[in-house]
Amino acid sequence: MNTLNTVVSFDENNKWLSVAEGNIEGKKYSYLVKLNSTFDDITDEYKLYKSEYSLGDEYMEEVTDKNEIRNVIPILVPEVREFMDNPEKVQSLL
Repeated sequence: MNTLNTVVSFDENNKWLSVAEGNIEGKKYSYLVKLNSTFDDITDEYKLYKSEYSLGDEYMEEVTDKNEIRNVIPILVPEVREFMDNPEKVQSLL
């Protein structure tokens, strides 16, 4: 199922906008940004989720493994790779 540019709700108080997604090594990953409390703007909280499927239903599980995050994020958001490969560029932004 394509969830790109859709709102995902894990409970009634938290809604997340899918801003990037892709299939990597046969698994679907979604990069989500949290919406504010009135659901009319984004916040600065982002999370990576991996989808599992059972009986036609999609279940999203948060990815917390740092190595998995470091491998997946540059594929979903290619602009990030430059900073991950060259950490000194991050310092130049400060």
